[in-house]
Amino acid sequence: MTVEHFLTLCRYVERNALTAGVVSGRRNWRWGSLWARRRGDDKLKAILADWPVARPRNWAFLVNKP
Repeated sequence: MTVEHFLTLCRYVERNALTAGVVSGRRNWRWGSLWARRRGDDKLKAILADWPVARPRNWAFLVNKP
């Protein structure tokens, strides 16, 4: 798997609530990993696995991008 494929897969997963029309922006879905990484407490962040590649700095923008 290439870095591009991995990021595409993660974007798909983190974008599901937005695609389904449940939220207006992916960052607003507080039950998702994108929200948890940015706003969750230490206990919530601890259950998230490290990625094998670095997340782009503008990851939240890329997830929300059409």
